[in-house]
Amino acid sequence: MSAELRTSRLADGPDEVHRNAIAKLELAKHMPPAGKESKTPA
Repeated sequence: MSAELRTSRLADGPDEVHRNAIAKLELAKHMPPAGKESKTPA
């Protein structure tokens, strides 16, 4: 049984990494380019 649990935990890993990578890409679409400051006053 413990071997099954370890296998399933390993199988879940890439999905979580993939979700994080996709989230970062999607958020980057809505952020200003790095090094460019906004011209609007804070």
